[in-house]
This record gives sequence, C-alpha cells and structure tokens, in this order.
Amino acid sequence: MNRNTVLGIVGGSLLLIFLCVACGAVGGVSAYNNLIDRQEVHAQAEGDFDATVDTMTPLIQGVLSVMDDTFAAETGLQTEVAALRTLGQDYETAVSEGNPDEIIAAANGFNLAFNAVAEATPTTDFGELGIATQRQIEVAFNQMKTALQDVNETGRRYNTYRRRLIMPVIVGGIGGFPERYEEYQGVNNLPTSFDQFQDR
Repeated sequence: MNRNTVLGIVGGSLLLIFLCVACGAVGGVSAYNNLIDRQEVHAQAEGDFDATVDTMTPLIQGVLSVMDDTFAAETGLQTEVAALRTLGQDYETAVSEGNPDEIIAAANGFNLAFNAVAEATPTTDFGELGIATQRQIEVAFNQMKTALQDVNETGRRYNTYRRRLIMPVIVGGIGGFPERYEEYQGVNNLPTSFDQFQDR
C-alpha cells in the first residue's frame, strides 16, 4: 500500500469522524434547546395555574363575606358558616404554601362546606351577589382544573423527552435541569360546578 493510499484512508477516516462529531454536536445543541423549550412551556403552565389560584382567593373571601352577611343571624347555620370560614382559611394557607395537591384538597373541602350551607338553606334568598360570586367560583374552579391539567401534560412531555436524552455530547449539559416534574393526581377531583344555587 503506497503512502498516498494510506493518507487517503486516514484522511477519509478523520473526515468521517469529524462529520459524525459535528452531526452529534448539532443534534446535541438541538436536543438541549428542545429541553429548554419544554422546561419553559412547563414553567408557563405553572404560572398560569398560580394565576388561577390567585383569582380564587378573593372569590372565596367574597363568598365568606356574603355568607357572613346573609346567614350569620340564621338559626342553625352557625356551624356550617363556621366550617366554611375555616375551610376558606385552609385554602388560603394551602395557597401560601404553594403545594398544588394541598390547594386541590382545600378547594374540595371548601366546595363541600359551600354545598352544606346551600343545602341547609333551601328557601333562603342567597341574593344576586351570592349567585354571581358562586358563578365566578365555578369559572375559577374550571380554570384551575384546566391549568393544572396543562401543568401535568407539559410535565409529562418534559419528563419523556429528558428521559430519552442519552447523547454523550449533551449529558453533561443537562445536569442542571430537573430530572422530572411531579404529576398532581388530584386534578380530576376538582369540582367544576356548584348546582345548589342554580335557578334561584
């Protein structure tokens, strides 16, 4: 084998190695950017959920205010109204702690107490303010449910993509990214309507 043939083989091999490394680097950069995109989409979904939670807080406070004004003097309702007030405070505590599972549990508890007051007062005029507030809460609960479903979905997409990143070129670069995002199971238990006050 002459010298030119050897140089050609070596040169061709080096070129092939260079092309493979270059393609891997380009693929690695693309994968890294895709991971960043998925993380940003998930962060946006979490932000949307936080915004709906923030919307719920004044609505719950409004319900408590209406309940106090309308039902405080009603015989036999002090227990239900007190429970509603306590669960409203539990919701606010869960919001301040920022755990979606606790927020969902507190929201469900508030829903049950709200319904208990409604069932205990079948003939009481809840008033237009009460009806309007109740409908706003329905909307907010639905927004919260949708937002948390988006958090779960974007988290699943991120988790699946991150798990598939095995290219050596970028393995070192993803160490600062979360390994996975938690999925919140209680989302499907969120109430989406309050039927007790409809058609009053």
